[in-house]
Amino acid sequence: MYIIGAGLSGCLAGVLMPGARLFEAAADAAHLAEHRAVLRFRTDRIAQALGIPFQKVLVHKSVYDGTRHSQWVTPAQHNAYARKVVGALVPRSIINLDPAVRWVGPANLHAQLVELCVARIRFGHRLCRVSTESVQFENEVYLARADVPVISTIPLGHLLPRLHPEVPCPEPLRHAAIFTERYGVAGCGMHQTIYFPNPALSLYRATLTGPDLILESMHPLGDSERHYAFTAFGLKQSEPILRGEARMLQQWGKIVELPAGVRKTLLLNITLTANVYSLGRFACYRNSLLDDVYQDIFRIREMIKMGHYDLRKQVASS
Repeated sequence: MYIIGAGLSGCLAGVLMPGARLFEAAADAAHLAEHRAVLRFRTDRIAQALGIPFQKVLVHKSVYDGTRHSQWVTPAQHNAYARKVVGALVPRSIINLDPAVRWVGPANLHAQLVELCVARIRFGHRLCRVSTESVQFENEVYLARADVPVISTIPLGHLLPRLHPEVPCPEPLRHAAIFTERYGVAGCGMHQTIYFPNPALSLYRATLTGPDLILESMHPLGDSERHYAFTAFGLKQSEPILRGEARMLQQWGKIVELPAGVRKTLLLNITLTANVYSLGRFACYRNSLLDDVYQDIFRIREMIKMGHYDLRKQVASS
């Protein structure tokens, strides 16, 4: 088994598939893209599988308009939020503001997964071409791999032109960059998410996960929007302390999902053409949590055992 990409999805697959080799474009572990998302999970299955303790919490959510909070989102607010983050009227997480039980992973979860896989990660391997005959990197070629499946966790738009023969995508792949800032709030044990649908603001979401405060925006924030977020949580302006160089651009921040039928057909064609299985949000162009990736890893393991006929039947019935 070959796994392309050593991000969270790739390393989780690597831990659960201990015989797999991972290939990563970054030069070494220190240059891996740092994971900046809030690590909340719907269940503790990943924690149990990894033997890494997660914290069970109750998350409260609201929409803030500058004067008051609401636990009810109007259609206009949802649509304004969707337009702001992805430029399209599609369902976003703001649609459900009910309190939710979640499990919170450690902030260094990605680093822990890398450490578990590091002996099997080939760094400095940027994918050039992949087919049923070989996987070609800029500095190395692996031949005769018709019976060696590949899991790709790299963005779908990066994979498609590297397939041989190339698989066309029937729809544009749309994504947007985001900016994140991470702060520490001493003595805080709350778990809260606030959404900001106002289109005049670049800030769109802020999250307290215990002592960590994460601000997310479509453009770099100014002091006025930072203070706006702090006020929404009832924090004094001096309480949040920036965590080192914690302001960061994430080039792959948001995606517009492909329609389900288009996505399934495209991913099936990739598998049938090059024996490549796509895993993760950006590889599949589907908004998903790491819980979904965990389930998909086991689905892929089952799919690998199937012939083309059974694969088509499974995709058609899913």
